[in-house]
Amino acid sequence: MTARPPAPLFHYDAALVTLELAVLLAEQGRTAEVKELAGETAAIFKAQGVERERLGALVLFRQAADAERLTAALARQLLGEFRRTVALPG
Repeated sequence: MTARPPAPLFHYDAALVTLELAVLLAEQGRTAEVKELAGETAAIFKAQGVERERLGALVLFRQAADAERLTAALARQLLGEFRRTVALPG
């Protein structure tokens, strides 16, 4: 039996991977895939009850992707913001 990481840590790791993938897809101009990824991610985190205020960068990610305005630069910025938010205590 393998040990699972604590749920909050798992959520944040998944969010980091999602934003990193979004950067790569945005760099390649794969807007439809970024939009789909954003929708799936939002549904997963909502279903698992992750605090919305802790995931502000993911909310912005979804909004930008839905509007088809997510650039690689914005995805990188949101990734950095998410990392800073997760590093904050509380």
